[in-house]
Amino acid sequence: GLETVGYYDKVAGGVTAAAGQPIRFAGETDRVYGPTTDTCVLHDPKLQRRIVIEKRGSQSTVVWNPWIAKAQRMADFGDHEWPQMCCIETGNVGPCAVTLEPGAVHELSARIRVETI
Repeated sequence: GLETVGYYDKVAGGVTAAAGQPIRFAGETDRVYGPTTDTCVLHDPKLQRRIVIEKRGSQSTVVWNPWIAKAQRMADFGDHEWPQMCCIETGNVGPCAVTLEPGAVHELSARIRVETI
C-alpha cells in the first residue's frame, strides 16, 4: 500500500522519495510515509500469511527495521531478532501532525489481521 507514497527517510538524513515498488529491507530502515490513509499489507511467504494493517484517523505510516548494528545497541532487542521483525505504525507524523485546540478530540485506530495465503 505504500509503493506510490512519498516518504521521509530518517536513516538517510531526511531524504524524501517515493518507493515506486514494494518495500524490501536491505539495511537499517526508518521511514515516515505520508500523507496516506492506505491499508498496508506485509507479505510473509515463509509463514504463508499476509498481515493487513488498516487505519483510521492516521495520515502517516512509519516503517522500520533496526538491522544488525542498531539491534545490537538496543537493550530490549535481541542481537539476532532483526531478520524476523518489521514494524509498521500508524500515526500523524511531521507535516501530517494533528494540532488540537483545548478540549478538541482526535481519534486514531488501527485494525490488524492475519490472513493465510
